[in-house]
Amino acid sequence: MSTSTTIGKISSSSNTQRTQIDQETRHEKAATLATDFPYRHSRYNPSTMPGRTFPWHWHDEVECFYIRQGSLVYHLQGREIVFRPGDVGFVNTGILHSTQPEGKEACILQVHIFHPALIHENLQDSIAKRYTVPLTTNKAASIMHFDVETEEAKTARGWMDVAYDAAQKEEAGWEFTIREAMTRLWLMLLREMPPATDAQHPADSVRLMTMLQYIIDHYDEPITLEDIAASAHISKKECERCFKRQIDLLPFEHLMQYRLDTARRMLLETDRSVTDIALGCGFSGSSYFGKCFRAYYGISPSEYRKGRI
Repeated sequence: MSTSTTIGKISSSSNTQRTQIDQETRHEKAATLATDFPYRHSRYNPSTMPGRTFPWHWHDEVECFYIRQGSLVYHLQGREIVFRPGDVGFVNTGILHSTQPEGKEACILQVHIFHPALIHENLQDSIAKRYTVPLTTNKAASIMHFDVETEEAKTARGWMDVAYDAAQKEEAGWEFTIREAMTRLWLMLLREMPPATDAQHPADSVRLMTMLQYIIDHYDEPITLEDIAASAHISKKECERCFKRQIDLLPFEHLMQYRLDTARRMLLETDRSVTDIALGCGFSGSSYFGKCFRAYYGISPSEYRKGRI
């Protein structure tokens, strides 16, 4: 059974909600997205997250954002992009990524997450065929970055501010205002996207996603390097090389982070004992779990739960 856990508070005038990641699929769930109006907005400070890191995840919606303060590093498979104040970013659907503020300064960003269905009625209509699908299926446009001083960034920030203000105030017709703003933003992205390519995901990407899914499915069990490698039908050495090339972590480093992140959320969201959580997340016992947790987060599991950090 899937277990959803809280990630970060979402500011919304109509309904204060929270972003969620489904621990069974590692998909980010946009909590305020509804089928009749699939959009949400937020301003948040990722610097307040434990470890100052938003873990590896992907989502079916697209994500548009700009940096209001500080700098944010987007880690992708095999590369990273630094977004600085005023920079604008677009993350396409289904793109595996994690984020981390650069340096010790607080980082605040404005985010708009929506499903392309906000713009088109269905995948068969002309809007989808001519405008939304060409962008969402363009592998070269997995992530787009616009520097602060470019006209594209200025235009994008303007439309995002229009949408944010409309969503906050919820005055008569606010949905129309948001749809217009996101549509105009989409047209700008469409004009600026790199040339489309028919190339499939590189073998490394496919293998990595397969192995990450294996870890998601079996993190609570004893796992060996051979198990992870076998899930993608590669050798143990190639498994380690694949992880390092794509996300700059070894398989067991990622497994440890995933187990600790899952345990951390359980400490916040459940009343299960520390020992029960430790065993349920694949640790051999509460003592070893406590040692790993303190080494990674700088605090014991019990202190973390008490402080509700």
